[in-house]
Amino acid sequence: MRDVYAGSRYTTGTPALAIARDAARRHGGTRTVGRSASGGALFELTLPDATRGG
Repeated sequence: MRDVYAGSRYTTGTPALAIARDAARRHGGTRTVGRSASGGALFELTLPDATRGG
């Protein structure tokens, strides 16, 4: 997977993806974009588990 908005702020495309990326970064997580096994796009937002101190 790759970050299609790496190093940019609200370029072209969907601003919601850049907003999700910024939110993930602020909370120590990641936002990735890849291909779904069934076709199309797969968007994943991963955040640390705050209850585990991570």
